[in-house]
Amino acid sequence: MWMPTLETQEVFDGQAMQQLANALHASPMRDRIIALRIGGNDLMSILGIRRSRHATIYEGPLNYVMKMLTCTFGAKGFALTSPVFELIDNVELLEQELQLDLIHA
Repeated sequence: MWMPTLETQEVFDGQAMQQLANALHASPMRDRIIALRIGGNDLMSILGIRRSRHATIYEGPLNYVMKMLTCTFGAKGFALTSPVFELIDNVELLEQELQLDLIHA
C-alpha cells in the first residue's frame, strides 16, 4: 500500500496536480494508494515561511493549496491526509484544526 506525499513546488500548480490526479487515477496501481499526504511543512518551507503557533494551517497560505488538492484528487476518488500538526502543547489550536480537517474532508 502507498501513501505518496505531495511536498514539492509542483503542488502549487493546479494544472500539474490535475495531470497527476489523472495519471494516478488511470494507473493500474491506483487501488494500492491508501491516501495522498499533504506535506505541509515542506510546502511552507518552499514558500520560505514557518507555521504560525497562533493559527490553524487553514488560516495561512496553504489554505488555497489544501482546498485545491481536496477538490482535484477528491474528484478522482482519492483520500488526502491533513498536514502534520506538531504544536502538541496547544490543545485548543489542535481542536480547532481537527474541526477544520473534518470540514475540509
